[in-house]
Amino acid sequence: MRAFLTLICLTLLNYFSSFSQAEGFAESTDIDIFYQTFGDGEPVVILNGGPGFPSNHFVKFAQKLSDAGSQTIIFDQRGTGRSQVTEINNSNITMDLMVADMEAVRKHLGIEKWTVFGHSFGGMYGMYYATKYPKRIKSLVLSHSGGIDLEFANSFAANRNLRLSQTERDSFAFWTNPKNVQKYPDYARIGMAKSMAPAYVYDKKNVPTVIEGMTELSRYEPQINALVWQDLRAINYNLREDLRTFKQPVLIVGGKQDLLGESTAYEIHMALPNSQLELMNECGHYGWLDQPIQYFRIIETFLCTVSQTKMVDK
Repeated sequence: MRAFLTLICLTLLNYFSSFSQAEGFAESTDIDIFYQTFGDGEPVVILNGGPGFPSNHFVKFAQKLSDAGSQTIIFDQRGTGRSQVTEINNSNITMDLMVADMEAVRKHLGIEKWTVFGHSFGGMYGMYYATKYPKRIKSLVLSHSGGIDLEFANSFAANRNLRLSQTERDSFAFWTNPKNVQKYPDYARIGMAKSMAPAYVYDKKNVPTVIEGMTELSRYEPQINALVWQDLRAINYNLREDLRTFKQPVLIVGGKQDLLGESTAYEIHMALPNSQLELMNECGHYGWLDQPIQYFRIIETFLCTVSQTKMVDK
């Protein structure tokens, strides 16, 4: 019966494809945060990975998810895209300020509760937000998320290198050498992206899409990346105990061939009492590239089930 209701719900959601779009700025503590919204329905805020990437390369993703009946929201994380700070330093690029930015967007849009969707670093961002504002979260979706603590980072480089050929590893080492970055600044980012992109996907036909996301669409800010990681270490980022009391439904979706490693997803699942774990085979770090049908079906089914649960509770 539950499967039948889910099927009906998904059919109705797919019927109501929406095209409305808006953008603006939300005033936060010391910065105006640029956001965009797509579609209508129950709100889902999408936190892109990085850190250091703006949200523009998640526009198509947000549009795709909004077609399933949600209002999707993306925003440029502080110091990226159109959410610029006057001076970038370790006092204004912190996880606590980034959480305040999320709250500013929520309040500005008049949203009581939203689903928080975090991909990669965005998953870490979303989990940290959940420890500060659990009552503002209807559900949590963690897509190929970074860890519940920083342990996963210890094996990240090794996992990446295992997925690269020797030529790709040599190229990555060349383009990340500080001397070469300084000597060839216009080529280093492209060279680094081309050499490391194959590690992020299972199906190598998707490599050009990953390269595009890392280069043409990225406007990547390496200084932001470094400062966020510096702050994660400074606050001793470890959410295991804080999230044990988080009761809202959680979907953890990832790939069995993700360079983050399966153990990262399992450890998050073990810490969150009301979580569902879905690991897709023949899938790297981007489920919507390697396994798009399965990936979006898992997410849409989860969101639909959460919506049904809310209706029953009423």
